[in-house]
Amino acid sequence: QHAVRQAKLMAKNITAVLRGELPVEYVHKNLGAVAGLGLYNGVFQSGKLALKGFIAWLAHRGYHGLAMPSWERKWRVIWGWWNNLWLGRDIVNLSTVQHPRYVFEEFAARPKP
Repeated sequence: QHAVRQAKLMAKNITAVLRGELPVEYVHKNLGAVAGLGLYNGVFQSGKLALKGFIAWLAHRGYHGLAMPSWERKWRVIWGWWNNLWLGRDIVNLSTVQHPRYVFEEFAARPKP
């Protein structure tokens, strides 16, 4: 939170200085906190509002989804979470990940047509 907000203000301050204007000092304001506590469970606090459980987990996911740097990434991440929520986790065979070079060597050793 701090670094992202400081970076945005720094960019504005650099522009201001280049224009001959005075920079603005960074003052941190706490916007609250969110945390995921496993699948479908979380905590959220902002000001006097405090939530826990599934709604807080959704707030946690929403906050972190919207923190992605581009709209394309935001969409992919949030869409993936949505699919996992309704369709379950995507389970795939990861046996080739243990020895990824074997697949490459097998393919490279084939005779060329």
